[in-house]
Parts: sequence; C-alpha cells; structure tokens
Amino acid sequence: MDNGLCGIYKETFPALLVSGVISLVPGFFLSIYTTELSFLHGLLTLIPALIGMRGNIFGSFCSYLSSRKHLDHHLSNPQLHSNSSNVRQEILDNEAIDTKARISATMAEVLFLSIILPIAGSIVFHILKEEIAPLETILFVCIASGVTTGLLLSKLSILIVNSVRNRGLDPDNIGPPVITTLGDVITLPIIAAFVKIVQSMSRNMIFGGNCIGFLLMGYYFSSTFKTSQKVFFSTLKQRVPVLVCCMILSSVSGYALEKYLTHFFQAYLLFVPLVNAQGGNAGSIFASRISSSIIIASTLLKLSSHQNGNELPSSKNSSHALNCNSRVTDSSSITLSVMSVFILIITGCCLLIDDFPLIPLLSVFGSLSLIIGFSSAGLAIVLSIGAVYFGINPENAVIPIVCALMDVIGTCSFALLLFFALAEHALL
Repeated sequence: MDNGLCGIYKETFPALLVSGVISLVPGFFLSIYTTELSFLHGLLTLIPALIGMRGNIFGSFCSYLSSRKHLDHHLSNPQLHSNSSNVRQEILDNEAIDTKARISATMAEVLFLSIILPIAGSIVFHILKEEIAPLETILFVCIASGVTTGLLLSKLSILIVNSVRNRGLDPDNIGPPVITTLGDVITLPIIAAFVKIVQSMSRNMIFGGNCIGFLLMGYYFSSTFKTSQKVFFSTLKQRVPVLVCCMILSSVSGYALEKYLTHFFQAYLLFVPLVNAQGGNAGSIFASRISSSIIIASTLLKLSSHQNGNELPSSKNSSHALNCNSRVTDSSSITLSVMSVFILIITGCCLLIDDFPLIPLLSVFGSLSLIIGFSSAGLAIVLSIGAVYFGINPENAVIPIVCALMDVIGTCSFALLLFFALAEHALL
C-alpha cells in the first residue's frame, strides 16, 4: 500500500468515482418511488435520517474492520514475535471476540434506531399537529427495512474489506465510501417494497411483525453482551448516543432539502445524494485512516511495554507517529479526488441532459469540492482528537458525526452556491 499523496489519490479516486456515479441512483429512485412513499404520510420526512443511519452505522463498521486488518498486518511483523508472542496472541484472540460482538452490536444499533426514529417522528408530528400515518405502520416499515438492509450491508462490509485487503489495497480508502454509497442505493427500494407489502397486511400481522422486531433487538443486544461486555457497554455509552445525535442532524438536512431545494431547484435534486455522499465519503476516509493509526500505535505501545523492559526502537514509534501525522495532512489529495469526481460526473450529466448549464454547475461543484474536502478533513481531525482526549473510541463516534454533519454542510452549501451561480447567469 502506498500512503503517499499519489498513492492515496490512486486508491481514493476510483472508489469515490464509483460511489459518486452510484449515488445518482438514489435520486432517481426517489423520483420513481415518490408515490409509494407518499402513501404513508410523514415517511418522506424520515427518509434522510433512515438513509443516513445505514451509512453512519456501516461506514463505521467498515472502519472497524479496516483497523483490525491493519492491526493483523502489523502484529505479523517478525520483530514483534520474540519477546511478546503471548501478548500478541492474546490481543489477536480478544480482537476476534470483539469483532464477533461488533457484528451483533451493529444489528442491534440498526434495530434500535429503526424503532426510535418513527416513535420520535410520530411524537413531533402530533405536537406540530401535522398529518402522519399510524405509528404501527411506519414502525413496521422501518423495522423490516432495517433488518433487511442491516443483514445485507453487514455481509457486504466484511466481503468488501477482505477483498480490498487481499488485493494489497488500503481498505480505509475504499471500504467506507463504497459501503455508505451501497447503503444509500439499496435502502430506498427496500423501504418502497415494504410500503407496498404493508398495504396488504392486517393490523394483527403488522403488530406481530413489530413484536418480532423488538425481540430481535433484544436478541442482538443480549448476544453482544454475552460475547463481549466491553463492546456492549461501548455500544450503549458511546455509539448509541452518537447515532441518535446523527439521526437528528440528518433530519435537519432533510428539512433544508424540503424547504429550499425542493421548492426552488427541483430539477437539481438529482445531485443532492452525490453531494452528501462525497462529503460523507471523504470524511469517512479521513476518520478511518486516523483511527487505524491510533489503534496501531496504541497496540504497539502495549506490546512494547510487555517486552521485559526491551522497548521497540524509538524510530519504530516515531514512524507510526509520523504515519499518523501524514494521514492527517492528506486533505489536499482527497480534496483533489472529490474535485475530479465532480468534474467528470457533472460534465457527463450536462452532456446527456441539455437542461443543465455546464459552466455554472462546474463553478458550483468546483467550490463545493473545496468546501467538502477541507471541512470533512477538519471535522475528522478535530473530532478524532476530541474522542481520544475524552477516552472515546474514534471508530464509535467520528465517522457517524462527520457523515451527518457533511449532510447538513453539503446540502446547505449546495443550495447557496446554486442560488448565486444561477442568479449570476440569469438562469434562476
């Protein structure tokens, strides 16, 4: 793996390009399934949070798997075998147990948020005296779609990270953006499918399905606790509160989308998933790389302290510190990747669709790439430092928060830049 600027660009650009092209699909699906989704009043308002939840949970899960792959690689270093083989094996065994527990915890998180979101949404809608579908109906759609997408994305996360690592590439650069984009793509069709299914179900069947969802949530939390109490309490204390906050932030993004872009720039809604995906993906790459560096450095320090007083060479520790610093300063490389993706996709869309003006859109997305690249880098760095300072695992907090914040920043920045660009060219 090449961790230089060119090497990072070579790995991140194809991943971001593929995810960028695929991220146009959710906008297409949204226009197709608007009628089906509108059948349940209030569901469209929850869509941004539902989609963001999948990306936040499984982007973080991919980062966790990537960090473990890096750790396995470093622990296979012969220099660490001589005086610390027992400690090294203990670390590997504990990581295997924690990984198994993390899979159960991920499914528990999906179900927990799939239950909390419609309940909270129903309460807010009733307070505001807005029309909303029966709670049990929306709850069934959220639970059923959550279980389906959760099982699919958990399997895909493991498959993608293993495949990328086996090909000698860095899963930090490829895994999180690919899985978050896949989460965006498959969530909408699955939600629409269950909206159709629920229309033909009786209230007793819906009630039974919801009860199964609650039982599954309890099962996955119980399984996590039995496998690893450390992961269980980390999930409750760190990940669940963070994911709930991210759910609220994603709802803000949905509000901005509905209030501004839907009314004034309806033709440009196609690009909103692209903007949000690139912002979240760039942030998840930064956060995943920083997290891997922190975990590797802390593990090597632990091994060093168990070598009977024989510390690892100082240059070894320095190289890991420098590696962490160099990953933090990779913002220009990934920003260039985001800009390249925007230029290619926007040019292609303008050539295929005559209604889109090329020059104004290129100016919008050129500025947007700088905002996305450097703001996602800054957020990932600050949040990672803050997480370490407060004793929080960066994998539990940084990626979900960065992705949620980039949804808000991306949507609002896109609306503002689009307004000024089209007004300047007299196209508004």
